[in-house]
Amino acid sequence: MKPQLLAAKRSETLLACSIAKGAVTVRFGRARKVKAMRASDLSDLEARSAMPHPGRNVQQEIDFILCHESPVLFGTVADDVKQSLGRVEELGDDAVPHIVSAVTGCATGGCPGPRFWDGAGELCKLLSRLRSPSANAGLLSILRTDSNIVEFDEYVRGSAAAALGASGDQALVEELASCLDLPNAPYARIAQAIEALGGSVSENPAVILDRGRRMQIPVEAIRYLLGHRSSVPAWPENMQGGFYAVLGRKVHQKYGGDKAKPLYAAALRANPNNTLSVAWEGFSESERRETAQTLSTKYPLSDGYWEALRVAVESSDVV
Repeated sequence: MKPQLLAAKRSETLLACSIAKGAVTVRFGRARKVKAMRASDLSDLEARSAMPHPGRNVQQEIDFILCHESPVLFGTVADDVKQSLGRVEELGDDAVPHIVSAVTGCATGGCPGPRFWDGAGELCKLLSRLRSPSANAGLLSILRTDSNIVEFDEYVRGSAAAALGASGDQALVEELASCLDLPNAPYARIAQAIEALGGSVSENPAVILDRGRRMQIPVEAIRYLLGHRSSVPAWPENMQGGFYAVLGRKVHQKYGGDKAKPLYAAALRANPNNTLSVAWEGFSESERRETAQTLSTKYPLSDGYWEALRVAVESSDVV
């Protein structure tokens, strides 16, 4: 994949919602830093990769999976990773505490693997295949682990949620529902897991925003978010700001930055203290020196704007 495409993909990943005691903010463009790989880490990684398979214990097998250079490539698990996964899975529930300890350790930058989140995702799938109370408890522990690392929150916790959804255990619905209140959680993936187990998710603002953010086709995301616009005034102000910021980003992608400015201004007015909001990036350097109130007056979110956006979306092709 080209560098510019990777950068664009990462920028979408960084537009995330976080809940903390009912207050939600939207962050964009500020990556929670992944721990840089030190020379000692690289040496350790090489040593683990060179270790003969028969001599590995369960912890070493798990480390090998997490430290692998390309655990999954184009959707295919590497052969040597498959072999390690098989040996770990043979241990059944005895492997669960080792997996959980190693995977949650990645939340603090403790794993030097260049794509640890892919290996962790495969370990989450392994736990799901065990279909035991111990394995499900381990997945819940991973899902509940907050992190300072984007990839952990987005992919590892997301994989844990998906694995719980694939477990077939309907008793997990209540536990998963409680995870919708966690900070930096993969809300859409949790909602999908709940629905896969036969539960239902109300129009939770965090879920709506995360689902809209994850939609890759801007027009589809705009249509989806516009469908929830009538409920937004009842949301907490920070959540309203998140709605306008996420919708603004999608409008920006489809119709250009100028068309998104009223939404960005509304996001800032709803949440003026969120200095890292994607909304600020929608304005020129000189405009960023103005207040949120001034910008919302300059770029009003009027009934005419909403109508024009609705017409534009209805007349747009899907892509």
